[in-house]
Amino acid sequence: MKDLNSPVTTYCKKKCYADHVIEGRLDYLVKDWERTVAHIARGYLEIMKYDYLSDLDGRQIIHDFLRVATEDQKIRLKRESKQQMKFTSLIL
Repeated sequence: MKDLNSPVTTYCKKKCYADHVIEGRLDYLVKDWERTVAHIARGYLEIMKYDYLSDLDGRQIIHDFLRVATEDQKIRLKRESKQQMKFTSLIL
């Protein structure tokens, strides 16, 4: 069971994020970001601009989580930072 009183959950609720973000938390967002980077690597042709901007919003939420994440959560975010490096190499 997920800790509904964790700093990340509290932060999500305070920011009024969608229920799927609150419930899925970091795991959901990181997996979604990995999917986004894979789409970009393939050319992002099947995704519309709105979807792309939404995915970038998800990346921003991950970044914002760092302000309130526990040390364990920050360690798990190292996986996401590898995807960020790949994303940066694809768009530059």
